[in-house]
Amino acid sequence: MKMLAARKRNFLDAPSTAPNIFAMPSPLKTFGRARLLPSLERHGSAGASPSRSKHLCNAKSLKNTWESEAPAELATLRFGRSLTLPSNEFFGQTRKKHVYSGGLTLPNLAIAFAIAYLLIISPACLAEDDDEFFEARVRPVLVKHCLECHGAKKQEGGLRLDSRDSWMRGGDRGDVIVAGEPKKSLFIQAVRYNDPDLQMPPGNKKLSGPEIADLEAWVQRGAHDPRRGSATQRSEKMSLEQARTFWSFQPLVPVAPPQDTADRWSRTSLDAFIHAELKKHELTPVADADRRTWIRRATFDLTGFPPTPDEIDAFLRDESANAFAVVVDRLLDSPAYGERWGRHWLDVARYADTAGDGSDYPVREAGKYRNWVINAFNEDKPFHEFVREQIAGDILALNGPTDKYADRVTATGFLAIGKRYGYKAAPDYQYLDFGDVIDSLGRSMLGLSLGCARCHDHKYDPISAADYYALYGIMESTQWAFPGGEEQKRPALFPPLV
Repeated sequence: MKMLAARKRNFLDAPSTAPNIFAMPSPLKTFGRARLLPSLERHGSAGASPSRSKHLCNAKSLKNTWESEAPAELATLRFGRSLTLPSNEFFGQTRKKHVYSGGLTLPNLAIAFAIAYLLIISPACLAEDDDEFFEARVRPVLVKHCLECHGAKKQEGGLRLDSRDSWMRGGDRGDVIVAGEPKKSLFIQAVRYNDPDLQMPPGNKKLSGPEIADLEAWVQRGAHDPRRGSATQRSEKMSLEQARTFWSFQPLVPVAPPQDTADRWSRTSLDAFIHAELKKHELTPVADADRRTWIRRATFDLTGFPPTPDEIDAFLRDESANAFAVVVDRLLDSPAYGERWGRHWLDVARYADTAGDGSDYPVREAGKYRNWVINAFNEDKPFHEFVREQIAGDILALNGPTDKYADRVTATGFLAIGKRYGYKAAPDYQYLDFGDVIDSLGRSMLGLSLGCARCHDHKYDPISAADYYALYGIMESTQWAFPGGEEQKRPALFPPLV
């Protein structure tokens, strides 16, 4: 009876499946189709009131049909034992017991048992078949919640769920679905949020109770999946060998400037490349700017400010051959040069004077890193030192001269200046901090979006998830300064500069 109750909805909502219960050998099959089915239609749906239209398995109707319409060879058949039927929860009215007594001939015992099994015990007459169950209960959940990250375009954790062949291959953690055993399936563990480190969909997107129950039932039933597709569509990461021939990873090589004896416009080798492209498109260079226009352009470009009247007059009176070079050198020596051009790097480094959390708490120490960048531009620091000190300045400071210790430690503000998550100095949300740092490091220094490898190997770059978490390990082994927040307002864990 529990089996009947569990499948109540399926049976009542699909009256057209009633003939399937008579898929049995003759003569019972003939009797069922010719006699019982018409009676079901009469008593269960045709002409019935709305309150009785769902009573397809009305026991009294079946009893009357059986006793009045059975063929002669089955006329003596009676049920010799009590038959308890479900309450009105299923049949619509209370039917506590129907006792069929009378003679039961042995030749017909098997037939009696078969009919009782088909009408009462067998789940086949009530359950959805595997295809219907998957299409109605499973596929919609996968499409809505899973395939965006585990489909053809993206395979987080190396897992695809868009075909049977794909999920059977498993992911980075191995097999994810064990047919018939939901408790052993990582897929079910993930959607149930049993493991805080394995929760899918991630964030506050946990599936509803009925959706989880349907997925568990699907796995319990054998994880039938009618979708067929090639698992070879799974994307593979670019190998280091392939990267050596990929165009964007080729080392820079000297290129000779174009030679054109008719070129009277170019003054530098760079000009020669520009002139060659203009000539290719049948274009001619514009005329040289006048001196007043030139000094305005140069001053705005290098410092962000207009030239003063005195600076303009001095340049206009200077008739020497190096008058232009004098102006450029003066502008490059101006503190405003580092402020003007350092701000572009600060944009790359996602600089802000606040922590970027919910309260956007101010970070009073942020200005130290800002000033380091400005000074680096004004000092014309070699680019390789500029990069190394921002990534590993704290390590270099331990091995370098003491007069550079504070400067190099301050340079690591590049790593710590990004958005901070959480309101106190605790590791609860530091994985988000590390993710921001790694992504910024890849974009600024390498021109690669390393953040994607947090979930899957890159397809077009030689970056794997293993590479990502190797960097993550370095970040996690480092003590990070806390700028202050709503719960803990005072800064903490800032490294000393001496």
